[in-house]
Amino acid sequence: MRKFLAKSMIMLCAITSLLLLKSCSDDGIEVIHATGVTITPNTLSLVVGASETVKAVITPIDVTNKGITWRSNNREVALVNATGTITAFKEGEAKIIATTDDGAKVGECTVTVYEQVIPVVGITIVPKTLTLTENEDKGTLTTSFSPSNTTERDLIWSSSDVKIATVDESGVVTPLKKGETTITVTVKDKEISNTCVVTVVPKTVYLSGVKLDYETLKFSESGAPKTLKATFIPENTTNQNVTWSSSDEAVATIDEAGVVTPLKIGTATITVTTEERLKKATCIVEVVAPTAVGMGGNSYVTEDQSGANIDHNKGLTSWRSKKSVISTYFYLHKAGTFELALQAKGNSSVNVKCGDKTIKVNIASDNFAKVNVGKFTTTDPGYVRVDLQGVESATNNFGEVESILVVADGEMSYVHDFENYWGRRGPSVHMKYTLPKENVEWFYNEVTVPKEGETMNSYYMAAGFGEGYFGMQYNSATERRVLFSVWSPFDTEDPDLIPEEDRIKLMKTGRDVHIGEFGNEGSGGQSYLRYNWTAGNTYKFLMQVHPDGKGNTVYTAYFFATDDNEWRLIASFLRPKTDTWYTNAHSFLENFSPNQGYLSRKVALSNQWSYGESAKWVRVTSGTFTHDATASAGVRLDYQGGLLENGSFYLKMGGFFNELTKGYTTFESTAKGTEPDVDFEYLETIK
Repeated sequence: MRKFLAKSMIMLCAITSLLLLKSCSDDGIEVIHATGVTITPNTLSLVVGASETVKAVITPIDVTNKGITWRSNNREVALVNATGTITAFKEGEAKIIATTDDGAKVGECTVTVYEQVIPVVGITIVPKTLTLTENEDKGTLTTSFSPSNTTERDLIWSSSDVKIATVDESGVVTPLKKGETTITVTVKDKEISNTCVVTVVPKTVYLSGVKLDYETLKFSESGAPKTLKATFIPENTTNQNVTWSSSDEAVATIDEAGVVTPLKIGTATITVTTEERLKKATCIVEVVAPTAVGMGGNSYVTEDQSGANIDHNKGLTSWRSKKSVISTYFYLHKAGTFELALQAKGNSSVNVKCGDKTIKVNIASDNFAKVNVGKFTTTDPGYVRVDLQGVESATNNFGEVESILVVADGEMSYVHDFENYWGRRGPSVHMKYTLPKENVEWFYNEVTVPKEGETMNSYYMAAGFGEGYFGMQYNSATERRVLFSVWSPFDTEDPDLIPEEDRIKLMKTGRDVHIGEFGNEGSGGQSYLRYNWTAGNTYKFLMQVHPDGKGNTVYTAYFFATDDNEWRLIASFLRPKTDTWYTNAHSFLENFSPNQGYLSRKVALSNQWSYGESAKWVRVTSGTFTHDATASAGVRLDYQGGLLENGSFYLKMGGFFNELTKGYTTFESTAKGTEPDVDFEYLETIK
């Protein structure tokens, strides 16, 4: 029974399947439906650009409706048309899907698309040369490959000089500045390349003018040539061709490179003319005799002073020692190269040193003659020092030198047309104080000589007045003084000529004070105390000017000896025919030895006070810097005055420093003052 039931079930299933695969149409025709579809082949590999047709097979093979719809799930990689033809477009993977019209049965084919590698064997670049204008239009380079269908097309572009021109990844060249560079294109990862030479030419810039680097040039008759440089306006003018000419080729010539050669004393005009628009610029050339910097006014024996002598009229004489160094100073207002020579006589060899350069020269003449030395250079305007030192002499005398001969561009300052004695001493400098508008009787000042300003033969004058001065001196290695002087109203340089009624009369004198007379800078009464004051210590000066009501004035000087901690009376003088209170309060600094004008001096002046009819001490804070005739004449420029960092006044002179202070400059002291502690009654008792 069970076997019968099983067989019956099998037959029923078979009949049901036949009913599903087959049916009848309305007109009674049997219809066979699709049960599946497959694509042959079901995997496919294609090169980009290739096409291949696949076949869709529907089951059963006798299906009534054989319609198929084709599509790609990745159309960028591959497409398929209605007949199953697949076309590959780019690397990647796509699924080609066939769907039956009957029953929507689906079949798939996996398509892999890859690039076919066609090796490159060569590359060309167009053009091979390219000319561009700086900072203007760009240029484009193109390439072609061999074979033309190569798949290796990745390129690298480069420029041999990116300051001249650059190139981007598309072969676009950007010109930057004048010059030449090579543009190279290289196939990536291959040793295959080609080049284009790019020339960048300047943009045409039209000339508007021209100028020369010198408006004037000065030469000695035997001077070395110099080169003039023409500068175009604008500087990047395209056409920079010029011609040169001289108005007097007997005086100076110029070649096509702008080199000026002096020939004889005189003046010539050098002209440069541009080719474009014929623009002109000129330079006046002077061929001159060199400037004679006289040794008598500008030179010093700075080492071993016993071995040589400076005569104010003759210059360097009695030059016997090899150890002696003779230094000459002059000021150049313009930096640059200058020429030196000596006006000398004798038979010897000597070294001439200027800056870091030393030149050995021979003096070989019994009469004064020019001895050429050579060229030297200074990088800044200012004082120049020239040192002479003997090297060899058969006669134990290195000769005589009258002057240093200098040829330099620009103005020079040195002692000339002036008394050599005063020029060698150097400029005296002053600080004139502004007193209150009342009758002033007393003036108080404090003086400090810094160690760097302590120089022998110096007068550090502290309390000057209209008719004299009061200060301290450094007189010798063994002596220093506190000096007080009053001029006579009789104007003479010889104290012996002063009439009796015009003579300065001594009223009283302090302990150990010397009383005498002075001359040469006016005449009058003089007093001094030998006192070894010390650099760095501060000393107090108190000066009294008091009219006696009888047409005379009494001048009394007090000095506070810091080292002894006491006030000292220096002297009291009566000046006849004078009726005045304190006027022209001032300090000054001077050198009184012409042999030491090459050394610098400095003094600090602080805590100035006045005492007058108001019967109280009044702080003096205003000072005006002035100088003497040596500075006014411009023969010495080493003078200075003003305020120290602490706000006190100072004066400095000598030593040939470069930073001068303009005369009649007024300064206001910012230092805090301390009122003088003075007992006037006690001062009257000092002897």
